[in-house]
Amino acid sequence: MYSERKLHPIALLKEMFDNLRKSIIPIVIGLFYIFQAIKNNQWFQAWLFPILIIIVILLMFAPAMIKYWTYRYTLEEKGLRIKYGLIFRKNIFIPYERIQTVQQKQWFFFIPFNVVQILVETAGTSGKAEADLSAVPKSVAQELKDLRDGKKAEKAVEQGENPDQVIKKSFCCSK
Repeated sequence: MYSERKLHPIALLKEMFDNLRKSIIPIVIGLFYIFQAIKNNQWFQAWLFPILIIIVILLMFAPAMIKYWTYRYTLEEKGLRIKYGLIFRKNIFIPYERIQTVQQKQWFFFIPFNVVQILVETAGTSGKAEADLSAVPKSVAQELKDLRDGKKAEKAVEQGENPDQVIKKSFCCSK
């Protein structure tokens, strides 16, 4: 049977950075308000500041940790399966025949770990990747492409087409 795989630990750092980037404006506004309250000697107590910092850090990084610890993916015979979530469990199955493109991104901090980010796009999705494997080994990307192209070649043989032409088409269109 096919085994469930986890993301590389660098994915946790990437998720934390993304959460920080998305919430930087509310944090700056909150800090500005806190410093104004301290300056004007209003209701804000000095001992409350470290507690608020800890709460903000937990609220920003807890979702990243939950996603990292619950995120699992499997390259199955018929398609890619992704499961994640703690309370609201998500189970995404993408058949290889539906996959249009498999994009690889390698951020500068991924290079020492030899991992890539894989974005899987299917027909009918509006500009956003249907699956995002944020930090997986490069071999997984090649395995996914091989499985996808193998399924396209099998379908072409069933329809009476030349499988080499189908694979060439998929390579030229997926880059």
